[in-house]
Amino acid sequence: MKMGPECYLCLCRQVYRLQNRLNLTEEEGIQLIKEIGGILGGVTGHPAPPEVAGLKLYPYISKKLGIPDLFLEQKRLSTEKAKEFLPFFEEELERAPDRLEMALKIAGLGNGIDFGVIGEVDIERELGNLGGMRFPIFELERFRERLARAESLFLIGDNVGEHLLDRLLLQTLREEGVRHLYYGVRGGPILNDVTSAEAEEGKIGEVAEIVDTGVILPGFHWSYGNRRARELYFSADIVLAKGMGNYEMLGDQPGRELFCLLKVKCGRVSRAIGAPEGSFIFSVVGGKRGGDVS
Repeated sequence: MKMGPECYLCLCRQVYRLQNRLNLTEEEGIQLIKEIGGILGGVTGHPAPPEVAGLKLYPYISKKLGIPDLFLEQKRLSTEKAKEFLPFFEEELERAPDRLEMALKIAGLGNGIDFGVIGEVDIERELGNLGGMRFPIFELERFRERLARAESLFLIGDNVGEHLLDRLLLQTLREEGVRHLYYGVRGGPILNDVTSAEAEEGKIGEVAEIVDTGVILPGFHWSYGNRRARELYFSADIVLAKGMGNYEMLGDQPGRELFCLLKVKCGRVSRAIGAPEGSFIFSVVGGKRGGDVS
């Protein structure tokens, strides 16, 4: 998905919220916003929003401020809150008449934990909204059909906190008979996205192979990934991408079919995917499997 006018404004708002959160002085904040404006003004071509954020903005801010992980505290808080909700979600999953459907909804709910696009997140409110979720698009039966003949599934993760709910989905997929499960994480800190450190701490390795994709963008794309990530993306029987960043990078790319599970958080994605802001979607995008992994 290409950058639109609203994407530039969104990135500026992200930086504004970040400088407030980091308690910069007013002068420091003004200077940072000016410098970020210059960077955005120099963007050429038609990149996707995660490319601009991950290649230009956040590396610049991290280097300027000397802070390698700008969202470390938000990731810690998200993990703590998700852990508090886990017993509730486990109980909901246990008594659900359709465990696969419930596991997908729980994993989708976690996508509301987003300190990039959303900014300040009421995590308890996001995670407490299981009964109020709206899914204008929910392609469960198509997914079930694919699972019936699938040996492998590559789940590309998104945010910290959300990753603990992804673990419940992975456990359910194991029960559905998928033998080879892989969980893709970012190659280093970017926004509040999940990396190997959080995935390992969350014991995802007990139910799936954790794959460091090498991608340090808030959205996966094979062209930025290491060989292992590219191979899995094109060879896995099913690819399931979580979150808007992954959708923005992969949703309009040819090469293979993939399932996207996300909360719609902005008007541009809403128009592209055909679902209202604030709703959730579980949808198939892309074409047939196959591609160059060289």
